Amino acid sequence: MVNIFKTASALFLFASVSLLPAVALAQSATALDASATLELLDSRIREIEASSQLDQASKTTVLDLYRKAASQVEQRRTFEAATDNYVKARESAPNRSAILRKQLENLEAEALQKIPDSLSRKSLPVLEQLLLSDKSDLTGLAAILAKLEALLETLSQRPQQIRERLNEARVRQSEIVDAMQLPISDGQPPRQGEAQRWALEQEALALGAHIEMLDQELLSQPVRMELLGVQRNKATLELNRQLQYVKLFESLVVERRRSDAETVREETEETERQAFGKHELLQQLAQSNTQLSEELSELAAELENIAAEENLAASNAKRVADNFRLARQKLEIAGLSEALGQVLLEQRRGLPDFRDFEVSENRLQRLVIDSSLRQIRNQQERARMRDINLYIDDLMQPLSES
Repeated sequence: MVNIFKTASALFLFASVSLLPAVALAQSATALDASATLELLDSRIREIEASSQLDQASKTTVLDLYRKAASQVEQRRTFEAATDNYVKARESAPNRSAILRKQLENLEAEALQKIPDSLSRKSLPVLEQLLLSDKSDLTGLAAILAKLEALLETLSQRPQQIRERLNEARVRQSEIVDAMQLPISDGQPPRQGEAQRWALEQEALALGAHIEMLDQELLSQPVRMELLGVQRNKATLELNRQLQYVKLFESLVVERRRSDAETVREETEETERQAFGKHELLQQLAQSNTQLSEELSELAAELENIAAEENLAASNAKRVADNFRLARQKLEIAGLSEALGQVLLEQRRGLPDFRDFEVSENRLQRLVIDSSLRQIRNQQERARMRDINLYIDDLMQPLSES
């Protein structure tokens, strides 16, 4: 099809050459060579810029026409490169889809990833850092899946857009043919007529390349859609598996937080019991440790609740996004009807109440503020304790020598 179109374009140019001035006959032979055409147009632009034979208005008009022709050549290059990519996609996409399907089958056959035994021996701070890393991977996989979903959505709407653009391009082709058949005005400078003719020729070639690109895009559409669909399925499976692993990891971290908090609470209670009846300063330190252990237990519980709310919010967001996508597909296929409208209203009633999110957001903001203030106080206390001798001296300063 590409060769047929190029032959037709050459015949079209040959038929139009008879209307060109003699100076342009030699250059028309290079019209199908983009590099040579750009070089020739660049030399013409330099000549006109240095010319003193044209008045400023004519010079501006001629330069604009030559630059428009050069722009059309660049567009033609872009369209031809895209055409080659679509042709290659038609050839390579089926094989790539088959490879991905095999990978997907192997991934489905694999057992779910388990938490390594080595993690149970690591400290809580290390586990929390590893969990953040796995959550970061989860976010990356979700972004990849969202991108593939968006590409599939865009690609599904392309055929109608392509047909509309093809109709516009063919109308413009007819207009160019009519424009090229008009005689050159007697009072028009020869260079202006040449520049106008070249601009029309290059626009015709660019339009032809654009039409060929759109044709190849339509032809490659099914295999590209199939490839994207397999990529989406693989990304969905990878995301779900990572999500399950992160949930297991979160359970391990939550359990470790509970265990560490309980251990600290028992130790501080024992210390407070041992300090009973001793000096008031020792009792105050023991009570302070007990209070910190209680705060640690509360913080562990709050983190557990936040993790559960985060998972629930992510699940609700995915459900809403899936319902929205399905509803839009139904609208595109069947159009709006009374039955479909009733279904959409029912789905609307099933959406979460935004006021619940506002309440939850306000509560979390207060929690963040309280946690930040508490963190500042703890950091200040930790800074004081870096020099333990000075810290003890400060505590004992109010005491008498006895």
